[in-house]
Amino acid sequence: MKPLLSAVMPLLLLNSCVFESPFEAVARIPTDPRLLGRWEEVRDKPEAQPDRMLVLQHSANEYVVEYPVGAKAMFFRAYTVQLEAKPYIQIQLLGTAEGPAKPADRKYHLLKVSVDGDAVEMRTLDAEVLGKNPGDQAHLKAAFAKHKDDLKLFGDPVIFRRMK
Repeated sequence: MKPLLSAVMPLLLLNSCVFESPFEAVARIPTDPRLLGRWEEVRDKPEAQPDRMLVLQHSANEYVVEYPVGAKAMFFRAYTVQLEAKPYIQIQLLGTAEGPAKPADRKYHLLKVSVDGDAVEMRTLDAEVLGKNPGDQAHLKAAFAKHKDDLKLFGDPVIFRRMK
């Protein structure tokens, strides 16, 4: 399922586009079973401790994602959205290991994910390309459509490998 989950992780979230409104408010597309499971980030430096991610199916059309797994975990609601005839993953912060997020902090992010066997490549929508808070759902979709062919629309990839 080319294009789908690039910033389920706090470091990428800090650099990603954060939206007050979702691209789609309702999850309509079934989950992809290839995304479910435990994942470990592939790091350039082998001495660095890799972050881990857990993706669970919440409903027929939604995931719950924990990243990073452990004491500093953040939890997200995630689901596939169709934009310009391609699937992407929209995530929304639910809370952290310390508790639920305040309603004002339950913002949205858009991710592009490619699944290849036991590897997942994730990219986060780049705020510099789309612009800061383009508005409601209609304005978000229009801004995305305007920039859909921009090679810089999504940031650098982060690769995860399935844990066995």
